[in-house]
Amino acid sequence: AALGYAGPGKPVSAAFLPEAPEETGREGPLWRVDFDDRERTSFYLSPETGEVLTRRSEMWRFFDLLWRLHVMDWDDGEDFNHPLIIVTAAVSTIVVLSGFVLLWFRLRPTRRGRRVGDKG
Repeated sequence: AALGYAGPGKPVSAAFLPEAPEETGREGPLWRVDFDDRERTSFYLSPETGEVLTRRSEMWRFFDLLWRLHVMDWDDGEDFNHPLIIVTAAVSTIVVLSGFVLLWFRLRPTRRGRRVGDKG
């Protein structure tokens, strides 16, 4: 893990995890190595090869939280077809189309040369 790390921190702990945490996006056992840097970086390594499979930091975890809020999928952040998004998109489309209809009524000329809504 120290060979794959380019920051100022040093490895402070290593733990064997029989099941991969959700944040890794992997399955099966992994080694987790934590560093003492500002970002609280963690590397997840393959127990067979020692290869760094996933890197995670506090910035990534914060981004992941915002992503889950954005796609409204609080389980794993992978499914962006949440019913709330579909309803929001449908309502937004209706609002935009009604805006175009109202704009058309507002800007269309009348027979007397005045626009609808003009005073005088």
